Amino acid sequence: MDGNGVIVTVLTPAASYDLTTLAAVQDDLGIIAPTSLTLNFLARLITRASATIRQYCNTTFQAEIIKEEIYPLKPDWSGVAVGGMSLIRLSRWPVVSIASITEGFAPNITTLVSAVDYRLAPDVGHLFRLDSMTYPDRWRVLPVVVTYTSGYSAVPADVEDACSRLVKMRYLARTRDPALRQEDVPGVYSAAYQISSSGLPADVTDMLDRYRVPVIA
Repeated sequence: MDGNGVIVTVLTPAASYDLTTLAAVQDDLGIIAPTSLTLNFLARLITRASATIRQYCNTTFQAEIIKEEIYPLKPDWSGVAVGGMSLIRLSRWPVVSIASITEGFAPNITTLVSAVDYRLAPDVGHLFRLDSMTYPDRWRVLPVVVTYTSGYSAVPADVEDACSRLVKMRYLARTRDPALRQEDVPGVYSAAYQISSSGLPADVTDMLDRYRVPVIA
């Protein structure tokens, strides 16, 4: 929707944005009897790693209720129709359900009906406007307001795994110089740590790349 105005409001935020649990991380690290200090440290790492992953993927995985206001381009001064959209790409997906879609300016606001006025591709958040024959049409040059629930009922297993791996990496590196990239004691010890340009290890980004939402600067 290049050139169209979009305002996204979170109506009902998730209770937590952590992408894994303390119990799962303890099990992955093999920590049997942690101290309260260790548990507090791990809890902070989980929250920080989850925030890093959300930023990398440009999305929120937990289910939230969203209101999205879309303002298509109007025709230019010459009357050439530069506005309208072949489809609406919602900012969040997958879409769990749509509470309502309205179109137009007050007092002439129309509530659209699923399968009559629009169709949804939930996995990618695409909305298609339908004509009187229920065939895909262009959206009108009118404001559209969509209220919907997006996200996952449970964090995907590979995302949780990626978060746990990131926590493990940061936990084991807590006493190591973060600038260390290679260390070598001939015949005794050698170590090198590979981090991608994103600041995340390659095995983590490999699991997350399929969830990344593209951002146009």
